[in-house]
Amino acid sequence: MKKDNTYFYGELTGNLGKVNYNLGSGMKILNVNDYTDSRTFVRNLTTATLQLQAGKNWSLRYNFNYTPSLPSLSQLSPIISQVDDITYSTGNPDLKPSELINNTIRADFQSGKFTASLSANYQHQFNPIISFTRYDNENNQFIYTRENGNYWNRIRIGGIFSYKKILNHFNISVTAYFNRFNTKGRDYDYQLNNFNSNLNIQAYFGKWYFGLGQCLAANKYLNGNNIGVGERMSQIYAQYKYRNLYFAAMWLCPFQNDGYKYETTHLSKVNPGYTVNWTKNNGNMVILSISYQANFGKSFKKNHKTLNNGSYDNGMVQ
Repeated sequence: MKKDNTYFYGELTGNLGKVNYNLGSGMKILNVNDYTDSRTFVRNLTTATLQLQAGKNWSLRYNFNYTPSLPSLSQLSPIISQVDDITYSTGNPDLKPSELINNTIRADFQSGKFTASLSANYQHQFNPIISFTRYDNENNQFIYTRENGNYWNRIRIGGIFSYKKILNHFNISVTAYFNRFNTKGRDYDYQLNNFNSNLNIQAYFGKWYFGLGQCLAANKYLNGNNIGVGERMSQIYAQYKYRNLYFAAMWLCPFQNDGYKYETTHLSKVNPGYTVNWTKNNGNMVILSISYQANFGKSFKKNHKTLNNGSYDNGMVQ
């Protein structure tokens, strides 16, 4: 099978008063040829960015992306491969490219030691390529393949809030987002609401530095027939500096024997299930490190460097 990707793209950058803009658009051409059949997909690719410095402490930014996602060779291949005694996997030559529209509005605010970045995002995907399982009654087999759903979309609202130099020793940052997913296909129609949040705390006393990162609420996502739960990351960190030596210790996944853990719920009406993957070695893992900063190279005495330039021009002015 042969696959060719061709791109044509142009970009325009400038400003209108206080608004800076960046506009780009082009063409994406995909040709797939398995020497028995040839298919060509032509899709537009567009991006746009607008940025406004609204005031002394405020700035606004808008991003738009229209992005096609083309099927991979394996997703288009009709070849059937055996997974186990009753499960087989195959591609779908009739797959169509999916198309994602992504809109984001972000407002950044800073006042003294406090900063906030608020954002609202809406994504809508046409013809999403999703995993699909059907049952072959004649051969008593499950067939795992891909197909195009009707649509997938997500609304995401939230932000990052931080306060620095609390009592001249502490920094704190909180990330919080609300997500709403909708997805619809041939025999499914699902919705999912999720709130996810993370906390980061830093403390510094002289040559000592301490840090804490903790997942307060895990991120969930909905994609076709699957609901996934992201890892619940947590870590504690300490560092001491002695001249150019750095002594550090990190404790990953404290009190979590399973380490990093990922969960997936399969909502298929034919073959529902629940899958858990974890990296057990990361559970209660302690990492010790010693590093030395050598004062040479490009970074050495950077503020005291000078730059000597020279040029020559031989031309005519009329």
